[in-house]
Amino acid sequence: MRKRSLMLLLLAIGLSLLTAGCPDMGMFRKKPEASYSKEHTFGPYTITVSATATAKDQTGPREGRITVARKGDETVSKTFETDPIHTSWVTDLDSNDKFEVLAWSVSPGDEKYGALHVYEWNEPELREQPFPDLTEEQKVGYRGNDDYSVENNKVVRSFPLVMNEDEVTAQSQRRTLWYSYREGEWTLEDESD
Repeated sequence: MRKRSLMLLLLAIGLSLLTAGCPDMGMFRKKPEASYSKEHTFGPYTITVSATATAKDQTGPREGRITVARKGDETVSKTFETDPIHTSWVTDLDSNDKFEVLAWSVSPGDEKYGALHVYEWNEPELREQPFPDLTEEQKVGYRGNDDYSVENNKVVRSFPLVMNEDEVTAQSQRRTLWYSYREGEWTLEDESD
């Protein structure tokens, strides 16, 4: 009887460790779920963009990952630190048959500052192509809430302008910037308020 009770007790302890995640034992730790995952195709390639929270509370930075696979070839992955990813695109902005992967991330909080992570496929690797920061002049009135899109092989960034703390002004006036990408370089093509 004692043997059976001891076995049941050990079984119960083992099950509780499994369900609790037992932070001291990595093999029992639950892997964080991806907070974003999207699969794209470009010719023979399958490109997956994903982000997983690195903190248990889901509010900290994420580990972004871009994975490129082609049947019969080795899979290539690139990781980067990011805020939560809002959406992603795979496109060939410069029409050179080397696709670009764009991941739009948005910071937590009320301002929702946007960032665009850009990587160009240069077989057999992904190369980061940093997206331009705003100039001091472009920052006037900037308080976040960025929107990004890809239109006619250009990246479009727009955001509300806040010249004072009046929200009505922010709703009615926006700054929009159009960027082209050629031979690894970004060029501001147009700007409007």
